[in-house]
Amino acid sequence: MDPRLSPKSDLYVFGGYVLLALALLVNPLALWFFASQGILPEVPAHHFHESDIRYLLPSLITMLSAVMGSIMIWAPKRLRYYLNDSFAFNLFLFCALLAIMFSLNVIQPGQFKFFRLLYLVGLLFFLLNTLYQAVVKKRDGAELHPFYRNLAVAIFGITLLLIVLEGVFMFHQGTHRFNGTLGSRAWFLNHWELNAEGYRDAGYDSSRTAKRKILVIGDSFVAGHGVVDRKDRFTDQLEAMIPGNEYSVYNLGVGGSDTRDENKRLREFPFKPDILIFSWYPNDIEQDGELGGLTLQHARSYHDLPGFARYFARRSYLWNYIYWRYPHPDELSDYFGYIKQCFAFLKVRYAHLQEIDRLVAYGDSLHVPMAAVVFPFLENAEGSQFATDPIEQRFSMHGIPTLSVRDMLLGKPAIDYIVNQNDPHPNEKLHKMVADSLLKMLEAVDAFGQGTGIPKIETIPEPTPVPVPFADTPVVKQVQKPVKPQSSTSKAQPDPKTPGAPTVSHPKVAETSDSKETNPPKQATTVKPKPKPSPKPATKESKPEPTKLDAGPVIIKQDWQGAHPLKDE
Repeated sequence: MDPRLSPKSDLYVFGGYVLLALALLVNPLALWFFASQGILPEVPAHHFHESDIRYLLPSLITMLSAVMGSIMIWAPKRLRYYLNDSFAFNLFLFCALLAIMFSLNVIQPGQFKFFRLLYLVGLLFFLLNTLYQAVVKKRDGAELHPFYRNLAVAIFGITLLLIVLEGVFMFHQGTHRFNGTLGSRAWFLNHWELNAEGYRDAGYDSSRTAKRKILVIGDSFVAGHGVVDRKDRFTDQLEAMIPGNEYSVYNLGVGGSDTRDENKRLREFPFKPDILIFSWYPNDIEQDGELGGLTLQHARSYHDLPGFARYFARRSYLWNYIYWRYPHPDELSDYFGYIKQCFAFLKVRYAHLQEIDRLVAYGDSLHVPMAAVVFPFLENAEGSQFATDPIEQRFSMHGIPTLSVRDMLLGKPAIDYIVNQNDPHPNEKLHKMVADSLLKMLEAVDAFGQGTGIPKIETIPEPTPVPVPFADTPVVKQVQKPVKPQSSTSKAQPDPKTPGAPTVSHPKVAETSDSKETNPPKQATTVKPKPKPSPKPATKESKPEPTKLDAGPVIIKQDWQGAHPLKDE
């Protein structure tokens, strides 16, 4: 009797029924039912690899379990003989296990590396077994043609090399500006730890809260996107450099945060600062632009690849790394031009400046020293002046010392100060430069109250003083009429402070140093004006408009995406 057709034991058949039961439990319909009943957690609808977790991986496991279970129960030969004799069965197993590996790559990438390596070893076994069945094993019929034999060896050799490289790039970790790559997600899973308040910072224990507090509010530039060790960020380095060990710097950086979100988070933070530092980056105006009517085409990754290639580029460590080494037209449509448009439209720029005013107003209400750090686009610091100048002027108008990182980077190669060519976040070198400059600036304005005697930093004066607008106080643009010359018979205007004198209410406007009366009256009874500027000329109120900075709005030609639907008002 052929040993391959020997009777199967009850335990062997029971194993087949177990595999069929597994196929019934892990299929997509069963998982959806379990999630709806609260037995399993729901997969977020916006998850980047929702299709793999919900459908593709469960379907592959179901198919593999059903085939193997059916063979163990009803097939005439045992399962191991199919592995030893059948090229088709070995090829089926290899392809199914390869597809399962790609779906597993996107789930917790960079984690469970030991088990992933074991899986690769098993995959290599089935690959070599398939090659043996196709090329090496002797056949009862006609031998394989030499051309097809060589072709099979070449295909299996290339496949073997790709699987080995897949295992090598499994250990690669590097951040990306959008954090959509497998390597970037693996980096965050290994290096991004948050405290109880949701910040990438040390815990707020009693030994820390007892010290004086410096709060640094910002986005991923503050949180240290791409910086492996938290101690290498400028906030932690600043804390280490402050003499006396009396201050603790709290890092309130959140990736993707903007000025609106920072306003909210700063007011909700349970600890009040002794020094408050704002960090600003040009994309902080992005949400104000969208609320103001500007349309931003968000990133559309992998859409420049056909469907078959997109499958591997999204799920393979090797091909994902190769794909993101190069720029792509669909990655983000002229983001730099979109930020330019935001600053060119007064409606959007004014809304953003109001959010900055709210931040400053909150700091003023706490009566604490404040400072600001203004970052440019690090990959194009020189071309970021259209964004950084209005913000630096706004902080200076409030009397807040401002550190311009753009001035620090002019004339220097950008690649020396960013994490990598695909991640323009500041690296450890730039964090150190910012910490050094920030410490000197805080000491210069005596923010630590140590009386160093270092002269205070002068703020940039505004050519024309303007009222400081806050979120709840509308700003009215004042149009100043020319002063008409008084006739020789006109009476002098009485002093507004004289009892009984008529009063005239004027909207508040900035007084100029050359404001004088023309043709003063000749009557001897004329009241002599006090040695101060004359009463303010009457003005006519116009409709509310945003306050213009310096010489007016930044004029940017619409050289991107054609004309924009939003017009200046």
